[in-house]
Amino acid sequence: MSVAGIAGPPRAQARDAIALCRTAGVTVKMITGDHADTAAAVARELDIDGDVVTGVELDRMTPRELSRRIAVRAGPCRRHDR
Repeated sequence: MSVAGIAGPPRAQARDAIALCRTAGVTVKMITGDHADTAAAVARELDIDGDVVTGVELDRMTPRELSRRIAVRAGPCRRHDR
């Protein structure tokens, strides 16, 4: 019996996008369909902080708990006329 594993590093564009977001004051969250352990490893590699939440755990969260765990703020766009 043997076991093999293949790992692909995150794309350079992901690192650049995360850096740009942080420069703009955006807190980065990652959503993926990967296994929780894989997601945690990728998040560590990209320096993304936070807990891994599985889909089952997410489905079980109340709206209040979800809003506490995942903070999202959307503001109005500003239009700059030339």
